Order: sequence, then C-alpha cells, then structure tokens
Amino acid sequence: MPDQGGVLGTLSVDIPKAPPVFLEAHCDFLSVVATLVGSLSIRLRDELTRPRRRLHQPQPDTTPLPQDGRTPVAVSKSMRLVLRQVAQAALSSTPVLFRGEEGTGKEFLAELLHGQSPRRQRPFLRLSCGTDPEEVVEETLFGVQKGEASESTRSKRGVFELAQGGTVFLDDIEELSPAAQKAVLRVIHEGTVQRKGGLEPIHVDVRIVAATSASLGERMTKGEFLEDLYYGLSVLPIYVPALRDRAGDILPLAEHFLSEYSKKLGKPLRRISTPAIDLLNQYHWPGNARELASCMERAAMLCDEGVVRTYHLPPTLQTAESSNTGPSLSFGEAVAKFEQELLIEALKKARGNMFQAARDLRESYRVVNYKVKKYGIDPKRFTMGRRG
Repeated sequence: MPDQGGVLGTLSVDIPKAPPVFLEAHCDFLSVVATLVGSLSIRLRDELTRPRRRLHQPQPDTTPLPQDGRTPVAVSKSMRLVLRQVAQAALSSTPVLFRGEEGTGKEFLAELLHGQSPRRQRPFLRLSCGTDPEEVVEETLFGVQKGEASESTRSKRGVFELAQGGTVFLDDIEELSPAAQKAVLRVIHEGTVQRKGGLEPIHVDVRIVAATSASLGERMTKGEFLEDLYYGLSVLPIYVPALRDRAGDILPLAEHFLSEYSKKLGKPLRRISTPAIDLLNQYHWPGNARELASCMERAAMLCDEGVVRTYHLPPTLQTAESSNTGPSLSFGEAVAKFEQELLIEALKKARGNMFQAARDLRESYRVVNYKVKKYGIDPKRFTMGRRG
C-alpha cells in the first residue's frame, strides 16, 4: 500500500473478454478501491488495538509512580478518582485517612502518596496497630528512654523519630489504645513525641497517613476512638472502593498480577482464557485485590500451557460446571465443555476465521465447522476480535 511499506491483502476480479483499454481502466479503478479498502483496514485495526493499548500501558493522566516503580492499575472511574485524590493530597503534609475494606490496596496507595510527595526522599515507615500487644505498639511508635522509669537498659527511638522528615503509615488505626491515640494526636497538633520513661518532648517532622476498615465514626460515638483524633485524621479522607464495586479493574488487575508472577516463575504466560475471565468477573471478591493477587499467583503456578484456564483458578471461583468437578457433570459433558473452550479460544485468536482456527487446532475444517454448529458458536462474534 502507498506510504505503508507493505501489502495488506489482495483483490481478485474476473473480467471475461475485455479490450486492453478497458483492462487498464479497470486496473486503475481497482487500484483506487484497494487503496481505500486498505486505508479503512488500517484505521479499523488502529481503533481495535487502541483500547487494548490503553488497557495494558500507562495512561496519559496516570499519576506519578511510587519510588519502587510499581504501576497503579486503575481503569474504573472510581479508582481514577482515588488516584486524583492521592495526587492532590500528596502536595501537602496534612494527615490522610484511607477508608475501605481489607485488601483494597490502602497500603499501596499510602506508598503511592508518599512517592509523589515532597517527602519522597525520606523514610516511609509502616506499623500495623493491631498485630502486637498495646505496650509493644506504644514502644514501637514512640520509643523508650533508658532509665528506671522505663526499666530499660538502653534508649530506643520509635517509628516517629526514625521517620524524621518522612511519612508514617498507621494501618488498622482503630486498634490503637486510648493512650496511644492521645500520643498520635500530640504528633498531629504539636509535632512532638515522648518516649516511654522520658521526661522531655522530642520534636518530629512527619506526615501521618492512616488506614482503617472499621467505621471510626461509630467507634467515636461509642467512646472507643478519640473525637479529636478522628477529626484530625479526617481532613483528607479517601475512600477506596471494594473490587466488586469497580468491575472494570478486575481484568486489568488480573493481567497485571499474572504478568508479575509469570516473571517471577519464569513462565511465558500469555493471557487468560475467555471462560476464565468470565469466572473472574462473576466472582464477588470478598478479599478484594489481595485475594485476586493470590488467585493469579495460584494460576501462574499451576498453568503450564501459556493460557490460564478455568481449572487453574481456585475452587472458590468455580461452579460445579466450570470446574468440571460437580456430581452432575458426566465425562462426556466435561469433554464437550473443554472442546467449546478450545474452539472459542481458537476463533478469538483467528478473529472468526474458521480456516485459520482449524489450522491452529490442527484439525480439518469439516470437523471444526461441525463442532461449531454443534455447540451453537457464532464465529461472527469474533471477527472484530479482542484479546481475552
């Protein structure tokens, strides 16, 4: 094709007994038609691949990456809003509170915020407030002063001192003891901490980012969470939606995790099959992105054929029919199910071309045509093909 450096296809026309002058005119006409068809073909190809490129490459409006280079995956409007809020919050040193269910990625977003902030060259330290006894958490946060009051033989700096100039991320902040809540409030209002057993306040310059999956408002009304601390943290609240409420992110996240685990395991895992994608989209994901990551890690470990299929996914995602393990599924039904999946994948890859699908399956066109009709598969569904 002119200016394209290649041939896209051919046109074949039969003209019985035409004088040479007419043949030349017909050739000129066909040349024009071929150019128009070729231009349209290129435009359609670009239109079809553009959404795919948008899905698998960073978007123009994607916010800056954290320092470790991890890419935020956000296709849904709700998560793009979250990323915009993170970018806006990063410009100040005001405390930020991430709210959302377990596994939605609150810690990752806290790291992202730190990586975009002026404090990004300073430490980012995290502490889960509910993993250790209250006394241990308080000593870890605020430090210990050597002396009789603390019964400690040496002084120890706490997280707030160690993070000087940087960011402290407090996960499950609702688990803090009343004493620790007051001490965190002092950091917000006065910028000071006092070590256990210490007498003098120590100045700290840190930004506090907190996260919770609980309702701090309810805990505040019950007297379980300090009102002043609640409002101090809620200046910039950011709600992280559950994965089931942002279905548009499920497949991009799954492909992202699959790519990561594929690299770690050294396996050439290319894609996820259409039936497997259907299972991923139908599942309610109570564990959110964390559960999806675990799911794709399992699939990557089990898959040895380059394509993740339904039987590589955890049993929790699979119905009796999809897992081929239900008591009502006979051997013949299981074989038929597998045949349908192979046919659909081959037709998708061949963009609905039955001859190409037959070649890819190393089967005759007659057999493939018979099976397609038998299972009621419409090849035209795949003529505009998309990667699945």
